[in-house]
Amino acid sequence: MKINAKEFVQSLLKENEKYVTDLINGNFVKGYENKKFDLTGIRLFIESHYHLVNIDIGNLATYLAKARDYLEIEFFLLMVNAEKLMLDTLIILGKRIGLTLEDLEASKPVPIIISRSNYFSRLALYSTPGEIALAILLNFPLWAGGARKLSKALKKNYGLNNKDTDFLDRFSKATEGFNNMAYTIIQKELTDETQLVKMKEIGRLAVEYETIVWKEYYTETMRRIKKNKS
Repeated sequence: MKINAKEFVQSLLKENEKYVTDLINGNFVKGYENKKFDLTGIRLFIESHYHLVNIDIGNLATYLAKARDYLEIEFFLLMVNAEKLMLDTLIILGKRIGLTLEDLEASKPVPIIISRSNYFSRLALYSTPGEIALAILLNFPLWAGGARKLSKALKKNYGLNNKDTDFLDRFSKATEGFNNMAYTIIQKELTDETQLVKMKEIGRLAVEYETIVWKEYYTETMRRIKKNKS
């Protein structure tokens, strides 16, 4: 059985386009595009990502420990460095709206919002590097799509600039080199039909968890706005 990893991933990305469309046109992103919300939801977004990125860095350390060869070490180490940079740029965005590092550290994670990173923690324990790489590639377009539109809305409607939104802009597109590394790692796992089914299920869950997270941004934002008004 010979399956090309790039073609396999591209076919799954095609299937997932509806999820990306639903997310970027969802209530949370639209609320900022239409200037419906104050920055309550962005505060929630920043606080949540502080917890998400910290969990992801821990997950990546485990992925790195599972690496089977130099390429997998290079791939996951690249992601560790990228996540640390995400943390740095997130802190800059937080400062722009008045959140200190102490504020972020004192904030409490919303359980539904951190469910995506907790799913990746499960992958860290039980899945192979190729299965993890697939989940990352399929999850990425959803987060990136939402981040790009959110960045544009914040600059247009709320007075933020490119430096402020670096967290959202810098990581909104995967490079060809990154994708090619992932394809090579994924290729090792495409051995038979049973494994193919397993890989698709792993990818599906990664995508659906991301959609749940963005829906919860809206739900929790509305709850906080209502609470602030009462």
